[in-house]
Amino acid sequence: MNKAKTRKFVKISTIVFLIMTLFIILGGVFYFIYVTKSVKIDDFAPNMEIATTTILDADKNEINYPSNMHVIASYNEISPYIINAFVAFEDKRFFEHHGIDWRRVLKAGYNNVKAGYTKEGGSTITQQLVKNAMLTSEKTIERKLKEMKLARQLEKRYTKEEIITFYLNTIYFGSGIYGITSACEKIFDKKPSEITLAEGAMLAAIVKNPLKNSPLNDVENSIQRRNIVLKVMLNEGYISSQEYETSIQEGYVKPAKTHKNAHLSYSSSVVSEASHILGIEEKEVVSEGLIIETYFNRELQDVIFNGVESSLKITDVDYSILLADNASGGITNYVSNLAYSPYEFNRQPASTIKPIVSYAPALNANYIIPDCPILDNSCDFQGYSPKNYKNIYAGWTNVRNAVKDSSNIVSVKILQGIGVDYGKDIAEKMGLKLNDKDGLPVALGGLTDGVTPIDLTTGYMTLANYGKRKNIGFIKKIIDKKGKTLYYHDNSGEQAISEESAYLMTDMLISTAKSGTAKKLAGLPFQVASKTGTTGIEGSTYNSDAWNMSYTMSNTLCVWYGNADMKHPMGENITGGGYPTLCAKFVLENLNSPIDFYKPKSVKYVDIDEFMLKNYNKLELASETTPKEYVRSILATDNYKMEYSTFFNDAIPGDLSVVTDNGEIEISFTTSAPFIYKIKSLDGRIDTTFEAQGMVNYIDYEPKFGMNEYYVAVYTKDGVLVGETEKVGVFNFDPGLWFKFPILR
Repeated sequence: MNKAKTRKFVKISTIVFLIMTLFIILGGVFYFIYVTKSVKIDDFAPNMEIATTTILDADKNEINYPSNMHVIASYNEISPYIINAFVAFEDKRFFEHHGIDWRRVLKAGYNNVKAGYTKEGGSTITQQLVKNAMLTSEKTIERKLKEMKLARQLEKRYTKEEIITFYLNTIYFGSGIYGITSACEKIFDKKPSEITLAEGAMLAAIVKNPLKNSPLNDVENSIQRRNIVLKVMLNEGYISSQEYETSIQEGYVKPAKTHKNAHLSYSSSVVSEASHILGIEEKEVVSEGLIIETYFNRELQDVIFNGVESSLKITDVDYSILLADNASGGITNYVSNLAYSPYEFNRQPASTIKPIVSYAPALNANYIIPDCPILDNSCDFQGYSPKNYKNIYAGWTNVRNAVKDSSNIVSVKILQGIGVDYGKDIAEKMGLKLNDKDGLPVALGGLTDGVTPIDLTTGYMTLANYGKRKNIGFIKKIIDKKGKTLYYHDNSGEQAISEESAYLMTDMLISTAKSGTAKKLAGLPFQVASKTGTTGIEGSTYNSDAWNMSYTMSNTLCVWYGNADMKHPMGENITGGGYPTLCAKFVLENLNSPIDFYKPKSVKYVDIDEFMLKNYNKLELASETTPKEYVRSILATDNYKMEYSTFFNDAIPGDLSVVTDNGEIEISFTTSAPFIYKIKSLDGRIDTTFEAQGMVNYIDYEPKFGMNEYYVAVYTKDGVLVGETEKVGVFNFDPGLWFKFPILR
């Protein structure tokens, strides 16, 4: 191709490109006009009272929640440190642009193309305000174009001071906190005007990811993010080097003041749950005009809240108390001083996991029943060497006592016996979420990811509902503003373990509440099953988590005490059997007395040979020869196979004989077991004891004239009569003449 042709080709290509570009631009302009033609600022006045959703309790009365209670702060009531931190970190040219920062948009677009994915956003504070208070958070081109037009209109109608005031009063800080006033109060126990430089930077750092960046959830990460904001403020000239150095040294202390409103922990969790159910952000949940019906028991919530705050006087630890109804799976009460939703709060469950991952699966597999003997001793499981609490071991015990006393060794032995995979599979069917990496230590609550109060409550409610797992939740129903039902809680449930397995586990946990680690519950006027758990800190005498899981026929209760940030562990005196169990008792005492648990037809009482159990650690059925003193009834199922005891079958000699010889009588018989044998004469002359095994020969050197009768009585070593032989006798008429004449009676 010659140069002329080349120039012509380039010229034509350039013209085509310019025409195409022009059409694209014109098309974009027309598309923008079409999409935004009906968008007017008059239709979307900034709504700082953003909560339009209504949350109802079980009686369909409205519940207040943080979003519809937050106080509006004016520009003059907000610390300059807050304003400067947000401007520097979120929109450094806020006071220069007219709603859209085109330099930032182009830079973000370039970086996104370079990265190959949406790495950055170019939204200004004005655009964020539009999104927060006027539009949804859907990620579409149409919404973005509407956002840009409204941002321009906002800038024409309001001053920069008004816009940033609107913005700060409508942003979400996580944990159910909306608006700068609520954030300052709940995070720092201060008014917006009282906030320091370091605190202002921390607030600005939260909004990009409230769950990770809030000091209520993660102090260490929050401080790191705050320091990034401070560095940006330094670089933008908002603070001096001295101010920067001083501020990065500040720590964070969570306010001692707890929620003033007893309903906030519950209502905040409702918003969080609705967000997950509908797949939208929490701030959208509260601004969508929904009607959310819940299972909330208002009266009981006040009782629990006031009891924890005053009667129990626990102020130096974090706590979470969750109560659910077994029939519906509905969470009726949630009282907590945590910033977390109970769906997001993962902790190590300690011994509370034992019934879910070890004992219930083993019962379901017909591997054990409550009275199974098992050795509680120091063990090494191929390099894994767990210890019992304070290194106390019971020796030979049974499963019921191991549960009651919370033996670590027995829980691990049983999980190893049924297989870790089987135990985890059953636990997951019952409601726990486990990690593939979780191995044998899962028997003691050593989990990769921990569990939430929701997980544990689901697991224990499965036991309370005789093996049927139900999906638990705060929300009964969600209705949109047009009256359409968006969600209805399904409480039908599905069978996770057998009915008899759940009942036998419950029966053992009732024993735990009566005389085991949860014995502080003893004395309640109804049956309650309970398990405690305490997570210690390795190399320390301090504990990080203390649990009580309790349930009745009507309700399941989860109580957790600890320190959410793990920076200030509890003393060793705070264990699951202490404050959490006392708290559980307080809650349970305020419930209507439920009926007792019923025994399924598949569970029955069987008679066992207790002698074999006590002396040989064998669980065998009593036979016809078992002495009545050793017959004891225990709970069992048809699927758990036991042999009949044969121990006493040959205890009574069947070869007792007497022989006369030269005026003497020889008595002979054979023993076959380690019993005590007594040869007795009917006239009381002879009462001789033998413990030897094998053939016994005894001589009566001075028999009486006439009838001489004998029998053998057999006893156990602890003096219980096993039985007696038939009487055998001979006549003695003349000292020189003896006639053998057996008499059988």
